[in-house]
Amino acid sequence: MGGAQKEKAPQEDNLEFYLERLRKAENETGLLLILLVFLVLPVVFLGFIGALLYVLIIIGLVILIGKERSPWIYQETITVKNAGREWRKIAEDVPRLFQRYTLQNIAWNISGNKLTINLNLETSVIEHSQYGSYARSVNLGPFRVEALFEDKNGDLVVQIRYHGEPPVMSGSIAAEQYEKIIMAFRLAVEDACAQQTSQSKNISDFAQLAEILASKGTVVAEVRCPYCGASIELPKEGDTVKCPYCGATLKVIDVYKVLLEIFREEASQESK
Repeated sequence: MGGAQKEKAPQEDNLEFYLERLRKAENETGLLLILLVFLVLPVVFLGFIGALLYVLIIIGLVILIGKERSPWIYQETITVKNAGREWRKIAEDVPRLFQRYTLQNIAWNISGNKLTINLNLETSVIEHSQYGSYARSVNLGPFRVEALFEDKNGDLVVQIRYHGEPPVMSGSIAAEQYEKIIMAFRLAVEDACAQQTSQSKNISDFAQLAEILASKGTVVAEVRCPYCGASIELPKEGDTVKCPYCGATLKVIDVYKVLLEIFREEASQESK
């Protein structure tokens, strides 16, 4: 089974470099606001009119800067060995997995070999004060993923372009969320490939399944029935097994898929 491999990018083009740009833009804008405050501070000494003008200017600056957005683009290429022939099915599976991993509402479409996913990225942050802690909702604006799926000599090559327009003053929050979104898309591609390649595996019987699991350092004696949840002892030979409780008959490839999902969930929990 081929694993997803992100092509190594030059140091100046890696993801962390581009995320750091968002954080720097926020810091620079904050410093600019402070500088502007000090520049207009002498207006206060012009009396009531000056003080009123000063307050209006500050409010205007805060509103203006708070609404300012900074376009952000990052591109990468993912290559998955021996998955090129299934590129269409993989492209169709990716949005479903991506939505599951991000817990975001998305809109998507496939035109030719191009997958486009759009979402309005929202999150909540915890604010702390002397009166306690509270959650604040942050709207990071639109985010788009454009991915071209290609079969190159049997390998799947996915060229991806991420585009966001976060508020400048939320650069640090955007950087954190963008990293999660990109990791979720990478995982969606990898898992979609794994599902398709597992379905195409020619596993003829349980003896062969045991050999495949042993090669991965895993020994499995029983699995849960996907229909009733009961434990099913795996036979050492044959290509089907019957659930002793609900009577469902499982093929060896069905058992392989169940095990694959278990392994994936365990890996996801360990990563958290």
